[in-house]
Amino acid sequence: MGILAFGWLSFATYFGVQALSKITDQAYQHPFLVSNATMAIRADITEAQLNLSAMASAASTNEKLVKYEALENAHKRARQNFTIIRERFLGNQEDAQDAFTLFKQFSELNLTIAGHLIEGDQTQAQQLTATENIKLVRDLTEKINAIHEFARARSIAFRDEAQSMRKDIKFKLIFAILLGATIISVAGLMVNSSITRPLGRLRKAMRSLADGNINVSVPERERRDEIGDMANALEVFREIYENQRRMERAQNEAEKRLREAETARLNDQVEATARAMEMLDRKVQERTRELGDSNDALRHEIEKRTAAEIDLKKALQAIELASSAKSNFLAHMSHELRTPLNAVLGFSELIKNKIDNGAEPKLLLPYMDIISSAGNTLLDLVETILDLTKIGNKIEDIDRHPEAIPGLMDDVMKPTLAKAQDKQIDIVRDLSEDDLPLYVERNMIVRALTNILCNAVKFTPGPSTVTITGYADGAFYKICFKDEGIGIHPDDVERIMEPFSQADSTFNRRFEGSGLGLPLAKRIIELHGGSLTLSSNPGAGTLVVITLPLYQPKDQSQENGFVGETA
Repeated sequence: MGILAFGWLSFATYFGVQALSKITDQAYQHPFLVSNATMAIRADITEAQLNLSAMASAASTNEKLVKYEALENAHKRARQNFTIIRERFLGNQEDAQDAFTLFKQFSELNLTIAGHLIEGDQTQAQQLTATENIKLVRDLTEKINAIHEFARARSIAFRDEAQSMRKDIKFKLIFAILLGATIISVAGLMVNSSITRPLGRLRKAMRSLADGNINVSVPERERRDEIGDMANALEVFREIYENQRRMERAQNEAEKRLREAETARLNDQVEATARAMEMLDRKVQERTRELGDSNDALRHEIEKRTAAEIDLKKALQAIELASSAKSNFLAHMSHELRTPLNAVLGFSELIKNKIDNGAEPKLLLPYMDIISSAGNTLLDLVETILDLTKIGNKIEDIDRHPEAIPGLMDDVMKPTLAKAQDKQIDIVRDLSEDDLPLYVERNMIVRALTNILCNAVKFTPGPSTVTITGYADGAFYKICFKDEGIGIHPDDVERIMEPFSQADSTFNRRFEGSGLGLPLAKRIIELHGGSLTLSSNPGAGTLVVITLPLYQPKDQSQENGFVGETA
């Protein structure tokens, strides 16, 4: 019965799988895919025409090249969709081939027109567009529409056929499952009466025997089948187990007598060992007292030498750190000073040679501008180092006054606007409560904030946005600089606050700079009683938040010191 039920269910399952396989084979050439491909091709044709129009109205060659690349991408997508149509179209393949031939002519004509537009030949491009291009678009659209309508009709027919097959398969599988369940139920009743119940009685006897009841009666021993053989084997096991229990009781009794004798012998041996240990312990205590006096003197000497060694290591580490700092400073300074000095020396020699060769003075002006720019760079670097030295040695006096925030921020943004515009970076300023005056030295704070804004623009690839926001926070005013630049790893934040540091500290850095701007800004802000914090992640931009004291007319402490602690 079980075999019969299994065979029937296998047949029903095979029939269902075969039907589903047929649906799957048809799905490979699913008309829906062809229909979707035709719609995508129409969209690509439209996009190609729009790109041609955009190239015709573009003002620069770069804009035309961008639209040209977009035109090629539209052609590429259309070719991919034509591949789907040619592989899976169930209609006349000649229609699909004709449509693809028209598309190749269309794409070649588009590239020709685009070439004329890039070369500036608007007349030839307009003539081709008005004649051949319009005709090809009309013919290609008619072919695509015909393929689309055919695919759509086949999609509806395939959907109806799939629904019909699904209902038929569902009915046959339900019938097969019900018939199989009936057969299995009848077989189960027969198995239960002839096998399951006798096995249950045998299992009960096994469990009782496992619990230690060796007097249990084993049922089903009179049967002449496998269950009877199992019952007789269980009876043999019960007899073996009963004999083993008798042997274990006799062995346990013998082991008990042996343990009692061994215990008595060990007790006598332990007493003798205890007396010997007591004598040995007294001798050890006497010797320990003697060694303790010697160890105290030795420990004191070791402690003195250890302390001296620790002091020497600390002094050596301080010397090594000082030497490393000196080497790093000289390496950075030689690198940063060499570049502008090389420009000054090189272009000075070039001017000398030009003058010797009788060059006109006005032709030398670009070289003199380069020398002037290099000299200003060198002067700015030296002034920055001097400012850091003054602030680090706490010899810089600050002359603070109330300063209006809008005017101060205008001075901050002026040096950076040109570079930001060159990189297509928008600087957005949104400062609330900016009518409150800051209590700072204007030139120092403008320099510090300019360094922060220059870093934001320098390390942000365009086009992008740098946002400056601000708000009052108690006795302080917070200004936040947020960029969308390359970012830095959180582990490097503390290091870039040190002079001559960038996130990439090698000499072949991608971005020029001495690495002094951010440390100088931090020290100037802290000199005013403010704070500077920086948070960033690689690829996620950087946020710099600074706090500066507000002017408090009623608080005379500002005349002599700072306005409390930073928030």
